[in-house]
This record gives sequence, C-alpha cells and structure tokens, in this order.
Amino acid sequence: MLLFLRPVLYVAGLMQLIVAGFMTLPLLLELVSHGPDAEAFFEATLITSAIALSLTLSTYAEIRQLSVRQMFLLVVFTWGLTAITCTLPYTISQIDLTFTDALFEAVAGITTTNNTVIADLENQSAGLLLWRALTQWLGGISVVGMTIVLFPFMRIGGLQIFKSEGPDRSDRIFTQARALSTSLITVYLTISIISALLYHFAGLNWFDAITHMMATVSTGGFSTHNESLAYYDSLPVLWAAVGGMLLGALPFTWFMLLGVDIRRALSDHQVRNFIALTLLLALALGLWLHYMNDMPLDAAATHGLFGIVSMMTTTGLSAGNFLHWGGFVVTLFFILYFVGGCTGSTTGSLKIFRWNVAFISLRQQLLKMMLPHRVVSLTYNGKTFSDEVRDSVANFIILFVMTWLAAALALSATGLDPVTSISGALAALANTGQSLSAQYGPGSNFAALQDQAKWILSITMLVGRLEILVAIMTIMPSFWRD
Repeated sequence: MLLFLRPVLYVAGLMQLIVAGFMTLPLLLELVSHGPDAEAFFEATLITSAIALSLTLSTYAEIRQLSVRQMFLLVVFTWGLTAITCTLPYTISQIDLTFTDALFEAVAGITTTNNTVIADLENQSAGLLLWRALTQWLGGISVVGMTIVLFPFMRIGGLQIFKSEGPDRSDRIFTQARALSTSLITVYLTISIISALLYHFAGLNWFDAITHMMATVSTGGFSTHNESLAYYDSLPVLWAAVGGMLLGALPFTWFMLLGVDIRRALSDHQVRNFIALTLLLALALGLWLHYMNDMPLDAAATHGLFGIVSMMTTTGLSAGNFLHWGGFVVTLFFILYFVGGCTGSTTGSLKIFRWNVAFISLRQQLLKMMLPHRVVSLTYNGKTFSDEVRDSVANFIILFVMTWLAAALALSATGLDPVTSISGALAALANTGQSLSAQYGPGSNFAALQDQAKWILSITMLVGRLEILVAIMTIMPSFWRD
C-alpha cells in the first residue's frame, strides 16, 4: 500500500509547495501595507511548507508512470489536501473563521465557485482579499491542467476524444504534461494580463483590477466588495468583465491552435456554438430588459451580455440583483446552470462539448428511426468518435442530474426551503455559485447556513469540480481491491 500511495503523496506535497509559494504574496502585501494579517500569513506559509516538505522528502521518487487507480486517487487527495491547507489563512487571521466556514471559503476558492461566508468583504485586510482571489486563480489553472492532461487519459465524461494520438500508455501523461505545461501557463498568464489591463482601463485601481482579474479568468467570481461589480456602477467595468470571462471560457488549446492554424481554430464546433449561443441569449435578454424593465438600451445591452456570459461561464459575478428582473430572467439563468463553457477552459457545469455530443447522438438516433438501414457516423470537428464517447457523455449527464438531486435532497433535510436547496445544490455542482433564493442570492452570502448545509455544499463543489466520476470512483469498494 505504501508503494501504491508513494507517488500520490509526493505529487500532493509538490502541490502544497506551490500553495505555500502563493501564500507569500499576501504575506508580502501585508508587510508592505502594514496590514493586520502579516503574522497570520507567515504562520500559514510555515505550516503549509512543513506539510509539503514532509510529504515530498519522505516519499521522493522519480515517477515514470501511474496506474489509472493512482491517477484517480491523486486528483482527489491533492484537491482535498489543498482545500485544507488553503483554510489556514482564514482560521489564523483576524477574521478568525471556524474550520467549517474556512473550509467552505477555501473550497469555493479552489473550485472557482462564487460562494462565500464572509459578510463584510470591505472590512477585510488586503492580504486576505488577495488570498481569496489567488485561490481561484490557482484553481483555474489546475482545472485546465486536469481536463487537458489527466481526464482524457482517465476517460472522464467523454473527454477521451481529446486524448493525443498514440499508444494508450500511462507514461504518456508525463510527456504530455511537460509538453503542455509551458504553453498552458503562457496562455493563462497572457489572458490574465489582458483582463487586468481591461479592468484598469475601465477605472479600477490596480489592486481591484488584479483581484477581479484572478476571479474572472478563472471564472470563479470572488469580488472585493459585497455588491460584486454592482459596487462600481459602471458599464465599462462590466464590458471588461465580459472580456475576461470569455477568455477564461474558451479552450486553452484553442488559443495555442489560434497561433499556428487559424482556420482550424475558427472551425472548432464547441467554440462556434458557445459564441453563437451566448450572442443569441444576450440579444434576447437585452431586449427583455429594455422593453419589459424599461432599462436604457445601452445599459440593457451591457447587462444582457454580462448576465448571460456570467452564467454561461459559471463565473457568477453580478451587477445587481437579477431576481428583480422577472421570472423569465430567473428561469433562463437557472437553465444556464446546466450549460457551462468550453472543455479545456476554467469553467464548470456540463460544458458545450457534451451538449454537442448529445445533440449529435440524438440526430443519429432520429435518422436511424426514419431510415433504419442508413449508416450514420458520429463525428465531432470532422473526427469520428466511438460509441464509448457517446455513452460516456450520456452517463456523465445522468450522473450529474442524480448528484444534483441527491445534494438538493440533503440540503432540504437541513431545513432549507426548496428554492434554496434545488438552486443552491445545482449552483454548487456546476461551480457557478449564487442560489436563486432571496436570502442566499446575488449580493448575499452563506454565513447564516447551518454547518451541515455548508459541509454538503463544500462536498458538492468539490465533486462538481472533479467531474463527479473521479470522486465517486474513489469511494467505491472495488476501487480499493487489488
């Protein structure tokens, strides 16, 4: 068992070294600004570094390959341990959250979900606000790495269609990781810089521009203000947010392809469908806000596009309480919880790719019903995919719905009303955040929830971020049998 766990513990330790490195940034900010949480971040950095060094030094070994079981366990254990170490600044700093609240905040951060238990963001230290943003920024690039490198090999939810051509060997993931890591980081840094500049040119100071950039390109949604972007009451800020969210919602491999093969990049089905659906729904929402809510045309167009992009990309940033915009808007946003952005991006939920495969499969089934003897191949981006991919996508969608309903039922058992339970569970699983209830909706927080409900939502956020199947696999008894 020790040999089986050794590479898992080693990689998890390396991840904690990265987390400790990120903790030094708010530490430096607190030291420079003479903030109240400098000592807390110093202690958190030391503890995280000690955990990381203990794991890496005691399990050091050159890793040439991993079994599929080890990869599943690696993903779950690394994210679980990262969530725990990310709680340290919240429990040690002056905000002094309970472990349950700190874990909830940390999980919301690394899973890029816009859920929070902090009620007075404006009164927190600059270091703590930066740490919240950093957890989402780190979670965003981690998600991209998993969906591009690990999950295709692990055959998660149909993502095997994105696997590189070649022998089906586990040691290929290390070759892929080395080849892709530099490109992924370069893309992430580039779109981060662009987003920060957009926010700054829209009128935000550099601190707010950088923290909101981190929450935007990661499609996480954490803001430095309780009112989110409504605090600024600025249409240019909303346009800057739209630009950052769209950059985070497009496949990172698409950006790489755009630099070498523009024609192929522009022909990507999920990118074209994502953009077309976004523009169509934004037009519909903008017209609704203009004619039904008497909103000026420029504001209606901006809020319409911003609202659709925020929900489509599972970012959850808000520019006001959309619950006051009418039943049509609330229903539309609830449906968008199920959509998500593109595969290989920082977004959550089902994602456009799986909906593409589902509709392609439905078309094939209808054609077979009309012409039983006709051979209809399943193709995506000009590439034929197997029945395994189709079945994997169908099973994932079914499992997504079942997990959502189970989480909603569990939340209702804690005493929450049906609207909060149903919408809150779905928002957590899709990593969008923001319940559709008045108490826990836009501009609100989850501080008043019972601890049991916070644990349920924390687990649901992690399960959703790990594409559900990864988490479920590791709790099956057969997973642990030799």
